[in-house]
Amino acid sequence: MTRYGMGLLAVGLVLGISQARADDKRDNEKLKGEWSLVSLERNGESEKVTEASEDYIKLKIEGNNLIYSLYVFKHFVEIKATFAVDSSKKPKTIDITFKEGDKDGEVRKGFYELDGDTLKICLGSPQASERPAEFQSKGDVLVFSYKRIKK
Repeated sequence: MTRYGMGLLAVGLVLGISQARADDKRDNEKLKGEWSLVSLERNGESEKVTEASEDYIKLKIEGNNLIYSLYVFKHFVEIKATFAVDSSKKPKTIDITFKEGDKDGEVRKGFYELDGDTLKICLGSPQASERPAEFQSKGDVLVFSYKRIKK
């Protein structure tokens, strides 16, 4: 009986892991595309962001790759990163690893929420080894709200 129970447990774990990976792949597919930052929340206060704003960001997602386009001195600067999601967690988690420049190797841990054409990402500071405790901007935690750019 114990062997049978352990066997069922092992099969259940494998199926659960397979389902989680399939869910992550589906979320990666849903995240695919171009996004425009529409609001940024710092220290509990939200500010609207437009293309003319100092904090404007365009985000391009393909597979598990991100390209941030930041508006710096009237020019866009691209920063490349990769990301990994875990859609089995509540809230869903995201880890972003920067791949170039002075941020190369920097990992930012956080949460994400996808609702149709709205993507919300909550990220902790680069110095934080732990994920933010909640989906709110406190201290060094930032909340980014993006809208999908329709073509």
